[in-house]
Amino acid sequence: MKRWIWPLILAGTIFMASGSSSIVGPDIVSIDKVAHFLIFGLIGILVLRCRKSVTWKWAICAFLITSGYGAFDEFRQSFTPGRSVEWYDWYAGTSGAFLSIFLYKVVPLYSKLLEMKFTSKSGQAETALNN
Repeated sequence: MKRWIWPLILAGTIFMASGSSSIVGPDIVSIDKVAHFLIFGLIGILVLRCRKSVTWKWAICAFLITSGYGAFDEFRQSFTPGRSVEWYDWYAGTSGAFLSIFLYKVVPLYSKLLEMKFTSKSGQAETALNN
């Protein structure tokens, strides 16, 4: 259960921000899509890592959970004054989740970098996969 804390905190932060009528940030469309891509990519990885055994079946589930949350969030914005549903935001988020989860599964260097601990008791960097 402890592994779900970070994806839930991030999802909760998105939930609160998307319920606000005004979001502070630059009004540049492409920046918005990049932000969705990166944030939902991070959520996808955090959900994926909630299980010790990262199988392809779980990777697909993590992707569907993340994409579904993105769709829910966009739909929810339709009830917020001053906000609108932008399905390209959902598409950007879903693409980010897909790419990050796919890379985690097929590129060993990518997954090892994400699993890296910055310091150990001896002060040297090590990976969680080696423990």
